[in-house]
Amino acid sequence: MLRAVELFSGIGGMHCALDFVDLNYEIIAAIDINPTANLVYESNFPNAPAMNRTIEGISLNQWEKWNADIWLMSPPCQPFTRQGKQEDLNDRRTDGFVHLMKSILPQLKAKPKYILLENVSGFEYSQAHQLLLDTLQAHNYYYEQYLLSPIQFGIPNSRLRFYLIAKQQEKPIETYSSSILTRISNFERLYNKLRQKFPSKGLSLEENSLHENDQITDRCSHSSEILVQPDQSIYINDFLISNENQDFELNEKQLERGLHVCDIITCHAKRSFCFTKSYGKYFEGTGSLFRTLSNRIRYFTPKEIANLHCFPLNYQFPEQITTRQAYSLLGNSLSVFVINMNPRTIKRISNVRLKARSELKPDEWQQNNYYYDQHVINCSKDQLERIDARNITREDFIEKYERPAKPVIIQHLIDDWPAFEKWTVEKLGKKYRNQRFKVGEDDDGKSVKLKLKYFLDYALNNHDDSPLYLFESSFGEHQKKKRLLDDYDIPEYFSEDLFRLVGDHRRPPYRWWCIGPQRSGTGIHIDPLGTSAWNALITGHKRWCIFPPSTPRHLLKPTSVDSPKSKDEGITWFKVIYPRTQLSTWPKEYACVEVIQHPGEVIFVPGGYWHVVLNMDLTVAVTQNFCSSVNFPTVWARVIRSRPKMSKKFLENLKRRRPDLARLTEKIDMNADTGPRSDTSSSSSSSSSADSSPDSADDDESETESKATIDQPSFDQGDEPLTKKQRISSL
Repeated sequence: MLRAVELFSGIGGMHCALDFVDLNYEIIAAIDINPTANLVYESNFPNAPAMNRTIEGISLNQWEKWNADIWLMSPPCQPFTRQGKQEDLNDRRTDGFVHLMKSILPQLKAKPKYILLENVSGFEYSQAHQLLLDTLQAHNYYYEQYLLSPIQFGIPNSRLRFYLIAKQQEKPIETYSSSILTRISNFERLYNKLRQKFPSKGLSLEENSLHENDQITDRCSHSSEILVQPDQSIYINDFLISNENQDFELNEKQLERGLHVCDIITCHAKRSFCFTKSYGKYFEGTGSLFRTLSNRIRYFTPKEIANLHCFPLNYQFPEQITTRQAYSLLGNSLSVFVINMNPRTIKRISNVRLKARSELKPDEWQQNNYYYDQHVINCSKDQLERIDARNITREDFIEKYERPAKPVIIQHLIDDWPAFEKWTVEKLGKKYRNQRFKVGEDDDGKSVKLKLKYFLDYALNNHDDSPLYLFESSFGEHQKKKRLLDDYDIPEYFSEDLFRLVGDHRRPPYRWWCIGPQRSGTGIHIDPLGTSAWNALITGHKRWCIFPPSTPRHLLKPTSVDSPKSKDEGITWFKVIYPRTQLSTWPKEYACVEVIQHPGEVIFVPGGYWHVVLNMDLTVAVTQNFCSSVNFPTVWARVIRSRPKMSKKFLENLKRRRPDLARLTEKIDMNADTGPRSDTSSSSSSSSSADSSPDSADDDESETESKATIDQPSFDQGDEPLTKKQRISSL
């Protein structure tokens, strides 16, 4: 566990940034001399020891006892602001910072491994900044500096701030001038090491993530470009508590005094002015005002400004804090999001979104605000039978569960998998960080891929309604990614794999390695070709709903009326269809079984069962569809109808390897009902919902089955499926 000290802690913006990511840390001290800020801090972080002390009043011995791994600091900005006197080190408010640089850091035996500092734009020109750089260089810290604003990331607020992140090196580093700083090419070395500790935290350390702007500074990496395009920014409306709020409306006197100097925006704005500590006291240059739908002018509330700073939804100000005090505290705070998200990730995700779901406009990815609606995630129903693999043989499992086609959760079946140790976010991010994995499919049916380092950053930080889902089927054929195969074995219960007889180049995709962010999932579907499936969960929790094969399709499938562009997303199903299944009017014979799958559990889903899956938190799993002797008759009938070329090769190998099954094919009634057609939603991935079949799908299984796979196999002429673009046009 990383030990962090939060210096000049204010209301806990740095703390919120740590909470926002999957980081094993502990705040061992939060220090600030502002009792009002400390009151707010303690009310939101009751377990963090907040100290109403000056930095100078803490002894060196106490610093040694803390033995912190990380220093987080936002020193007072008033000595460096353009509106202030800019007295720099002559301002007594820099005394604490100077004490750290001159008296504490040089004398500490166990120095912090990491230092993250935030301040106003302009700090980079100051004597305090030079003192910081001199101290870091003297004690072997490698550092990078940035000027960043939330608006660069699509957050509709301008708040340009200086950021510095430093890591102590084991060996002394060469002294270099600040003018060379922005051209250092050895970013990857620091990035690799830092991300081992911070799998999704911090600023970008990529060489091209931010570009130098010589007109602003030669000391900091700075981007004058907007890292997401204007139409990809989020509307102000998404950060409001409500459009109208009479308590914050301006009276006639205030309007007369300030209307001509104010920036007034509406709910459709994609930018706002920086909110300062004087917001609500002065008009000019202190922050934007809001025009309501009733054409009234009001202030933004403190909670709305906190939302724009990306503080957590449950962040609150105690009742005894006045509005004026809250404005002042927020004016001295920081943007949680800017500290948290890698800027290059933003650009990569924007491009991938456009390719994977072209039917969605950039601002429609978060139009339902599901990130703020935790009800669908916080489900407690868990109704499926669980069995202990240590007490049931493979033969018993086949007779009790596979042959009667009975879904079940299996515990202790995969306890010996190396994946439990190797598939942590931190280790995956280190080992496969530059490997590209599939997260969707474009309009021409081609895979949309993303480097794992960017996907993990996105997975841990996004606010999308139904996030991109890493669902990779070809990892076994890739030189580096196939090392994932060494981390698990096919569970004993499912060791029979008849599709192996087809050959790897002809068999349909059958195994998938998956990483699912919270709220991602697969829409309601039946697995292709009558196959059964097992899903082994390594990390996180999955919510399942399973329906009998006889359940009519029209009862389970959302329509375009329910959700025009997201009807095939897992979370859409849980928001739209699931409530209907809980009504007394829902047919009892089609009742669903709800399941919460926990880490280490394997779920068995027999062929023909409808199922929908939602990731309740970040999940890592592996899943496989299979054909065994038990479900072979159904699978064979489906293969004959929809994969005629593949069926010929299949039969040839059956005659050589399984003559008993080859003889059985002659007895299978091809006209018999084999159950509902497969209707796999979203190519089994929430990241490409347009791949699902239309509501009016007929019995042409050749088309339907082609839509049910994740990565399309090599089809012979006559077996080729429709492209994604063709399927969209048919809707």
